[in-house]
Amino acid sequence: MNEQEKRNASQKGSALIFALLAILVLTVLAATVMFTSQAQTWTSLNYRQTAQARYVAEAGVQATINWLANSTGSTGYTSPTMASSYPGFTVTTYPVTCTSTGNGCSSTTAPVTLSYPSSSSNYYDPTNTVANNFAAVASGTVPGITGASYKTTATLLRMPSGGTVTWLSGPAVQTWQITSVGTVTGVTTATVQVVETFDRLTAPVFTSGLESTSTACGSISFTSSGSYTDSYNSNNGPYSTTNHLASGGNIGTNGNVYLGSGVNVNGTITAENTIVATSNQAGTSPNPPCLNGVTNKTGNSTFDTATFKESATLVAKLPWGCAAQPCYPAPVVIAGVPQPNITTAQNINSQCASMTGCIPGTAVSVYDGNGSNHSGSTISANVYTLAPGSYGNLVIGNTGSNSADVTVVHVIGGGTYNINSIDMGSSDAQVVIDPNPVTGSTAVVFNMVGNCSSGCPTESSVPSGFSTTEIVHISGAGGLNACAPSGVTGTVANPGSYGNVTCGTAKTPFSGIPANMQFVYGGTNTVRLGGMPFAAAIYAPQAGYFTPGAPVGLYGSVIASKFTDQSGSPWHYDNALGATGMKVGGYKSLGFSWTKF
Repeated sequence: MNEQEKRNASQKGSALIFALLAILVLTVLAATVMFTSQAQTWTSLNYRQTAQARYVAEAGVQATINWLANSTGSTGYTSPTMASSYPGFTVTTYPVTCTSTGNGCSSTTAPVTLSYPSSSSNYYDPTNTVANNFAAVASGTVPGITGASYKTTATLLRMPSGGTVTWLSGPAVQTWQITSVGTVTGVTTATVQVVETFDRLTAPVFTSGLESTSTACGSISFTSSGSYTDSYNSNNGPYSTTNHLASGGNIGTNGNVYLGSGVNVNGTITAENTIVATSNQAGTSPNPPCLNGVTNKTGNSTFDTATFKESATLVAKLPWGCAAQPCYPAPVVIAGVPQPNITTAQNINSQCASMTGCIPGTAVSVYDGNGSNHSGSTISANVYTLAPGSYGNLVIGNTGSNSADVTVVHVIGGGTYNINSIDMGSSDAQVVIDPNPVTGSTAVVFNMVGNCSSGCPTESSVPSGFSTTEIVHISGAGGLNACAPSGVTGTVANPGSYGNVTCGTAKTPFSGIPANMQFVYGGTNTVRLGGMPFAAAIYAPQAGYFTPGAPVGLYGSVIASKFTDQSGSPWHYDNALGATGMKVGGYKSLGFSWTKF
């Protein structure tokens, strides 16, 4: 008995120990559950704030690129229009840097940047307007998210100096890297940095052989047998039997295409209305009853079967940044400000000595082919050089005696010429391009002013709907960017079987480069180009383009309001224009990254 009592006494208090252990375990479990729940709550909170901070940073990126791309007016962004001539920036570096300090630039080694605050920017601008305007959008808040704010910086990575047409007054091609830091404050603070790179898109201006913006019946009209379209690529050399395609001579219009007898369009035809190819239509020349799309007069004209409805209206905006007519290039302002030589009569043969920018050269001997006003012998050609600048109603060449017929005018590559009108009459005048002696450039821009209150050439026998006033008139054996007489430097090509004047005594393949001669016009007067074949890219979206007479032909592309060919000419679209003569579009995102701080 005593032994049993002893054993019972040694177990007294064990239940309390187990109870305390159980309470301890439960307490630990409860604390663990509470800690885990709290951790999950904090994790959810952090995730939510991080996500919000990222969205806030992205909002800053979007606000910044929207301002760079779309803002206008006194608080907007004025983008450079010509990178090659924009002061203050060294565009050959990556990223772009400032050329010198001052005028908004604090460093010549740091990238060009716009930042918040504006004092942190490194951007050439004597008035500091751009930096101040940027700062107004570079810092902001996001509605609906308490404590949310962003700050952005834009770094100019790239601004190439060429490749786009300057006469459309589009902004320079720029690549921006936007860094945006988004912050959300609260119980905790979340900060996220987003970096996104944007590049301006470019697109070719001249995508077809012929384009018409008019909605009229016969807005593109081929009335004579023998007209045809095709394509080639001037990068591969002159147009020839081996460098051409029996396709690609595409035409497009907002109206109706009229094809006369024996006209072959080796390409597609696009029209705003559904295309209906018909044959043996009743009616009189030049237009049978106007149908949607294509009117095919006799059924023996052809075009590619891959015709289709134009998906949208063809739009070609006015050049030089004009918003309305009359539309003139700078610095020709017309309304009260200097207009050097504009509307002045300027005959190169008789007035070169008194014309600023005209330099007479040494006369050369050329062969003058047989025919009316041609002797079939070697005669003298007058030679002149025109420097880039402004000219009035320019008369090139004379008509009449053989000795006065041939005039050769050299223009300088890389130059811009503001010319009120050009009249080559029925002479054998030639305009050829000399490479720029400094840059080697061979591209020339003729900005046609067309202030034709007086002095511009006129012609009464133009198609219906065309102005009888012309800003360019060429006939006879006159040519542009085509034929240089033997012994004279410049673009050498040959009119082939189309004219009487040959390049010396031997004919050479036609080698004029269309992109090298750009004609730009913002008015409604007529562009009348006869003469001999020539190479050019012609942008006259409000004007009529008219070719009468004997077959002439064009190597290049035409954008006009109306187009009529009565000459039975060939029209060769240069596919190389698809990679030159670019216009600037909107921005595209190239890359995106984000980092949590």
